Amino acid sequence: MHTYRVLSINVGKPREVAYQNKMISTAIWKASTPQPIMLTSTNLEGDGQADIVNHGGTDMAVLLYSYDHYDYWEQQLNRKLEYGAFGENITVIGLTEHDVCIGDILEWGEAIIQISQPRYPCYKLSIRHEAPTIPQLVLDTGFSGYYARVLQPGLVSTQSELNRIQQHPSGISIAAVSEAFSNKGTPTEIVRGIVAVDELSESWKKKFESRIT
Repeated sequence: MHTYRVLSINVGKPREVAYQNKMISTAIWKASTPQPIMLTSTNLEGDGQADIVNHGGTDMAVLLYSYDHYDYWEQQLNRKLEYGAFGENITVIGLTEHDVCIGDILEWGEAIIQISQPRYPCYKLSIRHEAPTIPQLVLDTGFSGYYARVLQPGLVSTQSELNRIQQHPSGISIAAVSEAFSNKGTPTEIVRGIVAVDELSESWKKKFESRIT
């Protein structure tokens, strides 16, 4: 069983911000919370999503991001970043996109979560960091983060490590899924193998199914 240290739990509610001469709602700003917090089937208590279609629902209950990537981003942005800088709910040491697979199950405090899909970067990351190139850099580096669904709600905290209690037999990593999606020349048999993983979120299955029909 592999264990990973949770550096920070981050939550935030939607706020209105100015973007291209209009106001938009976003919950990309997250604040680190030190106390134990309840993880429900849809999110962490006190957290919210402005765009439920693209950033919410049971398949996207929590967003994880590896702290291993922070050094790269701090060099790119030329400033120190706070936990939650990428809108993630869980900032973790290790457990990068290459380390975790679709369908992996992790125990965290009283809760149990299952990896469901990569995070696809959107323009709100650009707003958050005032850097229009960030979404493309996320795609280029693969430093995307990833979502998990909640199999068992419960109380969680930074005092509890993430314990991988089951690795999915398919062995298809988040990095592999993201790369297959970005590369339109990915062989059909590889795409079929990804879609065949039941635990992949429905929204990402639809993204791929359009490539094999």
